[in-house]
Amino acid sequence: MTAFDFRPTLNAPDDDPYLWLEDVEGERALDWAASQSARTLEHFGGTQFERDHDALTAIFDRPDRIPLSRRRGQYLYNFWQDARNPRGLWRRTTLAAYMKVDPQWELLLDLDALAASDGEDWIWRGASLEPERRERAVLRLSRGGSDAVVHREFDVGSFSFVADGFNLAEAKGEVNWLDPDTLLLSSALGDGMATRSGYARTVRLWKRGADPLTAPAIFETGSDSMAVSGHLDRTAESERLWFIERSTFFETIGRIGDRSGPKMRIDLPRDAGWSSFGDWLAVKPRKPWTVGGMTGASWMDEYGDPDKPEEWIFLKEISAYHAATPGQPYPPILLAITSGTTASTRATRVRWPQSCRPLAIPLLLRTRRGRARLRQEQSGAGRIHCLGHQFPSQRDRLASR
Repeated sequence: MTAFDFRPTLNAPDDDPYLWLEDVEGERALDWAASQSARTLEHFGGTQFERDHDALTAIFDRPDRIPLSRRRGQYLYNFWQDARNPRGLWRRTTLAAYMKVDPQWELLLDLDALAASDGEDWIWRGASLEPERRERAVLRLSRGGSDAVVHREFDVGSFSFVADGFNLAEAKGEVNWLDPDTLLLSSALGDGMATRSGYARTVRLWKRGADPLTAPAIFETGSDSMAVSGHLDRTAESERLWFIERSTFFETIGRIGDRSGPKMRIDLPRDAGWSSFGDWLAVKPRKPWTVGGMTGASWMDEYGDPDKPEEWIFLKEISAYHAATPGQPYPPILLAITSGTTASTRATRVRWPQSCRPLAIPLLLRTRRGRARLRQEQSGAGRIHCLGHQFPSQRDRLASR
């Protein structure tokens, strides 16, 4: 029986026996991912698997499925993938055409053709259309499904890229339009511009024609925060910029200001979820939040508070990790993990260890003495899911010992 390995711990976070998995393109990590895939198919493959695979493929490739779209001005924009176009087509149509049985689409970009001509493993990460004139867009292209993207400005009228436009080398981050000639740049590109998590540490004001590396920073945070970003609030009566700091994965700090930087921090719990419209905020607290002598409902009111002993008893009963008996010879466990996009071919081969291993590996060791079967699936959501359960955090596991 393999002893349970509790590393890393809060006191020694760098004592991690799986750090070698962080080298996602390393030979050892790729060999490990390939061996896990082979073991998965050995236990879960076969005739039924092939039937399910073929049935689902046929469903997702059906030409009559509903094309999801986003309206921008007079057009509805859609990104379409099928068997003939595995990387996808970026296209648009009018509302009148969309309501027809067989709508006609105007093709803006064939990503399969672009990948072939560029000799790149391009994966679509989205497009940001300039909202005033709607003549230009900044496309986000990922190499092989990586979190880092290449930004390229695209002229939707001529169906071509803008050679001297808002083009940015590969890096983690994003851009947001302020006006047709100005972007808010939140990118890890450049010396000292990344947090320890590898995301943007600054928000820069990038003018058309200027070098993005010398664009002035109007907001920055310390390297220990996770990431920052900025965007223009187009629901406000006057120009208002939001500066969002993700201090941790589950903690957010919001500030409002103008093109010179933030002027006021919004007094909200860091772990609350919220959205804004005009001068209003809709807040979803994770924990009870008292304002003006009134305490509103919280996220934990619905799902339970692990800090309350009576609720923690219930939460442990529905936790796959806590319900498992160490050493018990359970049947093989299938963890269905989604990462990247439907056409990702490179990074997602071992992407799951970076995000899901703190949740999955302890369960695997507990239930199969380190022997479990892993199956990676892909989705456009870009999130990691472990099938059937949300596993407790590392901190919760240590606290329960």
